[in-house]
Amino acid sequence: MKPFLVVRLKMCVNMALAGVIVAVLISLYHAHSYAVKECGGLQCLIVSAYGILQVEKVRSITPLVAWIAPQIVCIYMLGNLLSESIRQNAVYIFTRTKARKTWLFSQMLTLFFYIAIYTGVQFLVVLLAGYASGLVTGSDTHSAVLNALVLLVLQNFLFVATVNIISLFVSAIQSTVIFLSAHVGGIVLAWAIHEFTPEYSKAIAYFPFTQGIYSWHSDSLLMARSLFGEPFRLSDYSVVFSLGYMFVLTAAVVLLGAYQLEKMDLR
Repeated sequence: MKPFLVVRLKMCVNMALAGVIVAVLISLYHAHSYAVKECGGLQCLIVSAYGILQVEKVRSITPLVAWIAPQIVCIYMLGNLLSESIRQNAVYIFTRTKARKTWLFSQMLTLFFYIAIYTGVQFLVVLLAGYASGLVTGSDTHSAVLNALVLLVLQNFLFVATVNIISLFVSAIQSTVIFLSAHVGGIVLAWAIHEFTPEYSKAIAYFPFTQGIYSWHSDSLLMARSLFGEPFRLSDYSVVFSLGYMFVLTAAVVLLGAYQLEKMDLR
């Protein structure tokens, strides 16, 4: 009987290394920005690197690319985990219908473990880089770091789980293209609503692709909202709401995957 959580040391190392590389690049860019230097706190570096997407600048492409680049790396490394496991172990795993659901849930738990490593290592490296560059711990550092970290871990998990579940219907490459197209389209749509029909901005709170943007939340720290002037944020849009939203949506995606697995002929 195999354990429920099966992780590979090589993949753990690869995710950690990827996290280090991404974090170093992010630190080099953000640690020397005027806004972070002016603030002088580690919390400003974390929020600048992982919590802010200036919606009004999405049309210039660069902020959008910078925001989704770490997610693309994560999807590239983990987006085909499910399809590869099915290809290699279908006969062994799926001899009984009940084993399919158990296997899927174990794969989701494994994905979460890898993503926690990838995201956690990034935050650790960025914090160390901040210390090295002379930034100090502020009174709201722990709150900013925790909120941004939890939002990004759950967001990355939702994204990677979705790509993997879509791959049960189409190829892994097609699922990645479909998801990234929807992802970019969702953020661009948020910009369009903000730019042209701001009276409907409240609808953005229900977009699955914007839940991890800390500064858009009404309960984000004042520092997060003023780091770059007055970034866009939504009223009555709490971090707790986003956590619950992503949990429910992830559960729905996984249940859809379980339903599709039961229908598949894997012999």
